[in-house]
Amino acid sequence: MQYTGETIDSAISKGLQDLSVDRENVEIEVISHGRKGFLGLGKKPAVIELTVNSSVQTESDTKPQLEIVSEDQVDRESETLDNEDSKNIEINSEKVEENQNNLDVVIQNLGYYLADITKQLGIEAVIDVSQGKRIVYYNFDTELEGLLIGKHGRTLNSLQLLAQDYFDKHKNNNRRIRIMLNVADYRERREETLNNLAQKKAHEAIISRSQISLEPMPAFERKIIHSSLAKDEHVKTFSRGSEPYRYVIIAPAKAKY
Repeated sequence: MQYTGETIDSAISKGLQDLSVDRENVEIEVISHGRKGFLGLGKKPAVIELTVNSSVQTESDTKPQLEIVSEDQVDRESETLDNEDSKNIEINSEKVEENQNNLDVVIQNLGYYLADITKQLGIEAVIDVSQGKRIVYYNFDTELEGLLIGKHGRTLNSLQLLAQDYFDKHKNNNRRIRIMLNVADYRERREETLNNLAQKKAHEAIISRSQISLEPMPAFERKIIHSSLAKDEHVKTFSRGSEPYRYVIIAPAKAKY
């Protein structure tokens, strides 16, 4: 039986656990050593095949067997259904694989696109790419962190808008995937700053009994402000303006605007 893993050893361990046998009781054939890929993409798992020695009885051998008795007509109907199910599974699998392959290509090309832009800005950087369920992260490693981030993250945010636009134009499906750029844990530090800002401005709004307008922010930063004050019953938040100048307003809960 074939097993896969990040490394040969992990694939072997998975197989031994599945078969409930010791390593000395199997023959191991390496099908593929796998590869790490480039920019976090093109990664291939290691593949091995395990053959249990004939003298060893595995856990699966001890499981009771079910005897199936059926008439010829039932067999023919079952075979037809099985064939149809197999075709549907094969077609769906091919479609999923095709979409994933396209997505991998777009993600990789976007990495090259970002590397080219940063190079034109005079910034040498190494880009690490990782893919979540609905977010693709591009993490920059550079000695010119401040230049890439810009004041209040404006350079990084502008680059992220370009990246999102590039991705949306080149993908071949309607699945919504967000692009997130980061450097030197700036996003995490910025989130902490915004949470502190939200609490501070909320206090000011309550004391002054007037609304407080924050500076324009991208949508994902405005969301941090809204979330930070969502459970505060003394204030309310809402956004005004048009992108890219849309901003958050913090106001006393009882005020009418």
